[in-house]
Amino acid sequence: MNPATNEPAADDDPRVLRAVQQYLDELEAGRRPDRREFGNRFPDLAEAMTPYLEALDMVHRASPAAAPPQASSPPPATGEAASSEPLGDFSIVREIGRGGMGVVYQAVQLSLGRPVALKVLPFAATLDPRRLQRFHNEARAAACMHHPNIVPVYAVGEVRGVHYYAMQLIEGQNLADLIADLRRAEPPTPSGRNGSPPSKDATGSELNQPAPLNCTAPDTQRFVGAQLTTQRAGRNLDYFRTVAGLIAQGAEGLDYAHGMGIIHRDVKPANLIVDGRRNVWLTDFGLAQFRADAGLTLTGDLVGTLHYMSPEQAGGQRALIDHRTDVYSLGATLYELLTLRPIFDGTDRPTVLHQVLHDEPRPPRSITKAIPPELETIVLKAVNKAPADRYATVRDLADDLHRFLRNEPIRARLPTVPQRARKFMRRHPSLLVASIILLVLLTLTSIVSAWLIRGSYERERLRAEEAEDRFQLAKQSVDEMIQLAQEDLIDKPHLEGLRKRMLEAALAYYQKFIELRRDDADARDLELTRNQVKSIVDDLTVLQGAGQHFLLKNAEVLNDLELSEEKRKSVGDLMKRLDAQRAQTFGRFRELTPDQRDKEFLDMARTNEAAVAEILSPEKLRRLRQIALQRQGPMAFRDPNVAVALRLTTRQKERIRAIEAETFLGLPERKPGSSPQERRQGARNMDEYRKLQEARWKKATEDMVAVLTTEQADQWRAMTGKPFKGPMAFFPPPGRPGPTR
Repeated sequence: MNPATNEPAADDDPRVLRAVQQYLDELEAGRRPDRREFGNRFPDLAEAMTPYLEALDMVHRASPAAAPPQASSPPPATGEAASSEPLGDFSIVREIGRGGMGVVYQAVQLSLGRPVALKVLPFAATLDPRRLQRFHNEARAAACMHHPNIVPVYAVGEVRGVHYYAMQLIEGQNLADLIADLRRAEPPTPSGRNGSPPSKDATGSELNQPAPLNCTAPDTQRFVGAQLTTQRAGRNLDYFRTVAGLIAQGAEGLDYAHGMGIIHRDVKPANLIVDGRRNVWLTDFGLAQFRADAGLTLTGDLVGTLHYMSPEQAGGQRALIDHRTDVYSLGATLYELLTLRPIFDGTDRPTVLHQVLHDEPRPPRSITKAIPPELETIVLKAVNKAPADRYATVRDLADDLHRFLRNEPIRARLPTVPQRARKFMRRHPSLLVASIILLVLLTLTSIVSAWLIRGSYERERLRAEEAEDRFQLAKQSVDEMIQLAQEDLIDKPHLEGLRKRMLEAALAYYQKFIELRRDDADARDLELTRNQVKSIVDDLTVLQGAGQHFLLKNAEVLNDLELSEEKRKSVGDLMKRLDAQRAQTFGRFRELTPDQRDKEFLDMARTNEAAVAEILSPEKLRRLRQIALQRQGPMAFRDPNVAVALRLTTRQKERIRAIEAETFLGLPERKPGSSPQERRQGARNMDEYRKLQEARWKKATEDMVAVLTTEQADQWRAMTGKPFKGPMAFFPPPGRPGPTR
């Protein structure tokens, strides 16, 4: 409703269309709405709606039933009067088809008493001038043609706004229904379905669904369908010859229409009817285009049924559409009759549109081997993407089909490889341009690369030489580090930690060298050196651990370890054996060579390590290592292994050295005495010195721990364990004489 104005609505008001459609929906639902009451719902539209509502009532009064009866219902005898109100000179019997361009009824022409097919424009569609003009185009196109393969038109008229035309009633079956019957008779495919399922367009309607047809006589339908089903089931040549003959008749009807200057533009199985004598009738010229086109189809419009639409028609190229678009559509119909599959099997409108424009159809014989090669050649030529590569006329297509039926050589030929390549390039011109550009760029690149490769090869050779020089320099530096550790630090027990750290670093470098030179000839020598360094590091680890065993002489250490009397006795016996071994080794120290001394000390350390491991549990051994680290006090931070474990930064190391220097500078220098009194006084001074030293060392250790971060301090506490209650070890300040023990 439009409360803002009292002016009546115009005929082209979209509200009128919606209201009329609502009235039509109620009529088709079996209800008979009161026209006055319905008009009261839309008071401002009542005047504009009146002629359309009268037309709707008139057509529904003319139809004997709101819904179409069963297909098996027989038509009334010729001349029999219908009980419903006639539509002009025609009495409607029943609805036999419905689609976008109209509703088809079986009717009787009262003046002549003959059965006809009456096509009526959908009533709400009369509000669309373009659809109304197309409806009249169909009537005008069919009325001006007289051919045995085109359904003739008897009359055209209009009664109170209802537009219609009457045509010959064909007693037969359209090819779309015939294909559906053949699909149902096909044996199940591996997917469990017969044939190909119909696809849907963007509006949800089936893309290959039959349009309203001018056909009847179910007995005739069953007879024709049964014949073709039997032929196809045997996979014999008769089926394919029958199909070729049907399409040849359709081509002859189209050739006549083209001669009259009419392009059908909607050729498809639903618009081809076969009667009981296997005569083919072409119908539905609603989308036909005349030589003097009235402009009903604008550039970019998609008219026709997508599965059978030519590429130029699907692409909206109106300037390129001529009679060859019907050649394509008829070829697509022949393709589906041969294979029982649509030429493209997309399940939605965008997919099918892309396939029509860009994809080549599957060869029919790849779907059904029984198809004769000549028919496959005819089909593929008819459905060529480029109009110039198709049959020039539908007459040429019909002639080739007749040659096949007469067992004569056809004129169509399968495209050669170069022709297929040219067709592909014509369909994809941008790809051709891109290929040429790419070829030119590749040629230029090859020429430039030829000049650059020589320079690159020389630069690569120089880089390889430089890399080899750097490798040899790095290896020489690592070898010198190993030599320093083995020659200059081997006789300095207090630097064993540094020596071990240097050898571990050398070991890591050699492992990287081996990975870099795994495929080189000198990889074996690198592995030998690495194994030697690893053996030395293992020996140093054993020797460092052996030094901790002497702590077991300390009663405070034994108390901290909480050893039983039996364990204490075993430890005491072990310490006596150790002292005896040391005394024996030092007794012939001068008689042994340096290598012999190292071997004896190493053997003794390994023996003692095994003996201690038999006495102490792993937990006691770990506690012994913690005590050894605590007794070193601030000197523990000199150990390279401790620095690595704590991940000390350079700044932290500098601060720890400063604390160490302050600690040693604060200790008084001691001078030994010569007389007994001086020595007694020196002993008292020694006790005071030790107490002072221990206090300072504890303070220094606490200051060094304060330098650490929270994570480092936690790591230090994990390394040292609970505090040791016994005395700390004594280490003299660097460069100053230490006390005698």
